[in-house]
Amino acid sequence: MVDFGLLVLLYLVQSIIYPSFAVVEGTRRESWHRIYLKRMTPFVGLLMCAQAGILSLQLLSDGATWTEVVSIALVAVCWYLSFRVSMPLHRLVANGEGDCDICRRLVLTNRPRLWGWSLVFLLGWI
Repeated sequence: MVDFGLLVLLYLVQSIIYPSFAVVEGTRRESWHRIYLKRMTPFVGLLMCAQAGILSLQLLSDGATWTEVVSIALVAVCWYLSFRVSMPLHRLVANGEGDCDICRRLVLTNRPRLWGWSLVFLLGWI
């Protein structure tokens, strides 16, 4: 369920939310983006932490299957991309420095996370 929640959330972000940042202009974008971050962060944070906790428990309780090892690696990559790529771009938008190019970069740099979490979801079914 947690993997599915992240997957749905990421697809919404990729197809609706991030592209909308490019449509909203100037100080309205900055203001809307701050509201978005404040409201979205608890959902994303809870799901990411729950996913990491569940995968860690699986590894500790029944040994590491290949799907769990790959899932943990993919989650680690997604976390890295979230904190090292996406968050700095979000900071630019929140500080009023985000133009349409930054908004497009958010969409482009979100794709690897979308693919990673899609694979984690699929591996959960195996």
